Amino acid sequence: GDYPVVGIDISAREDLTLAILDGSGSSQKLARIESAGKDAATLGKELAEVLGDRPPRVMVVGHGKGPRAVVPRLRAALREARLPVEVGITNEAGLSSYANSELARRELPETTVPQRMAISLGRRLQDPMAEILKVDPRHLSLGAEQGLVSKANARRIFDETIESCVAHVGCDLERCSLAVLQHIPGLDPKSAERILERQHSTPFENREQLRGEGF
Repeated sequence: GDYPVVGIDISAREDLTLAILDGSGSSQKLARIESAGKDAATLGKELAEVLGDRPPRVMVVGHGKGPRAVVPRLRAALREARLPVEVGITNEAGLSSYANSELARRELPETTVPQRMAISLGRRLQDPMAEILKVDPRHLSLGAEQGLVSKANARRIFDETIESCVAHVGCDLERCSLAVLQHIPGLDPKSAERILERQHSTPFENREQLRGEGF
């Protein structure tokens, strides 16, 4: 939901890249902590310095084996620092694919790959569908059997399934991203871009306005 969160990308060396996001998913602060070999008190002190006086209530890491192994240490450090922050786990499928993509570089210029991964993890907790739609479905760990299926048929099924899911969930027309808009049934890419442009000027008051203006 629209709550501040902290996304944390954890490297193989257990370096923590933290992204503090506001309720809209915008990055407010980026930081890096080397956690390997540090006790709970030391790590807790460094986390407290990064999170500040009013830390978000939740921080989130990916569901991979490496990040999950660090979760108990994070929780112990937060207890030592007396920070009322919970540590959650979210699906990281396709995360590196997105973080290294041209889309991510356009959305998050002047950020490193670990920073983009931390931001995306936080956003996945806030709005999972909107963030996962930015990833090519072929990179979502859907199984090795994809190679046994016609690429054209696989793409058609992916597109139909994604469109069905987006139609079922719906969206907030005044806030949703291009990644969501372009998968709404009945909207082509040009219409989605026009709606995105209008978000910054005049809000839609009803569906009749949407139909009447030819979107």
